[in-house]
Amino acid sequence: MKLSHKYLIFLVVILIGLAFFSTFQAYVEFPEKDSEIVEPQTRSINPNFQNLIDKIAQAAINDDWNLCNYYLDQLQTLWDDFKPKSADALSLTAEINRTLSELNFLVIEQNKSKVIESASKLIKMFSDFS
Repeated sequence: MKLSHKYLIFLVVILIGLAFFSTFQAYVEFPEKDSEIVEPQTRSINPNFQNLIDKIAQAAINDDWNLCNYYLDQLQTLWDDFKPKSADALSLTAEINRTLSELNFLVIEQNKSKVIESASKLIKMFSDFS
């Protein structure tokens, strides 16, 4: 049985293609162990920050200090869960922590105007954080 040159070339190209494809597929499925997979560090500000800060300000306006304290506790818990552990935003993180502590003191004092002022500062800080 005699094979033509075109048929032989065709078979060689197919075999080379199959070998290349299977090697490439194995590499994609199982990358080298030396290659480090880096996940992107993207994070968006949780809209609950804005919502809770608004509720704190509204409770202060309504002189409902127990509710104000409740929302402040929720905000603190949300912030503790959210704040980054890296040193990249250390100064802003410390500033937010200070402002939350100050806000807590102002709620205890029931200082309506200062609570609203401090809440406005927090909104700005959280928007700068993103």
